Amino acid sequence: ETAAPFTGDYSSQVSSTDWWLDNGDDTYDVGVTEIELDFYFNVDVYDEDFTFDVFDADGNTIESYIAPTINSYSVYCIWDPGYEIPEGGYYIQLFDSDATDANFIGSGYCEVK
Repeated sequence: ETAAPFTGDYSSQVSSTDWWLDNGDDTYDVGVTEIELDFYFNVDVYDEDFTFDVFDADGNTIESYIAPTINSYSVYCIWDPGYEIPEGGYYIQLFDSDATDANFIGSGYCEVK
C-alpha cells in the first residue's frame, strides 16, 4: 500500500536549505558559473511541479520558471546562466508550480564576491 500523496502546504515541510558548493557562509567566489540552493523536505516531493526564480539583491527578476532537479526528499535549484555570475547578491525562490498563482515555498540569499 502506498502512502496518500501530500496535499498540504509544502512551505511547512521544508526541513532545511543549503547553498551547495559555496564557501560555507552563503558566499561564492567571483568567477563562479552556477549557484545552487538545495531544499530538503519532510515529505516525498518527487512527482511535484516545482519551479524557481532568481532575483538580484534589489529584487529585480533575472530568470523565472526554472525547472529544478527533484529527488524524493530534496529539490536542487541550480542556476547555471551560461556565463560568469556577476558580483552581487542573489535570491532563489522556490514555488510549487509554474502557474502565476503558484504558492511560495521558500527562499535563500547568497552573495558572489
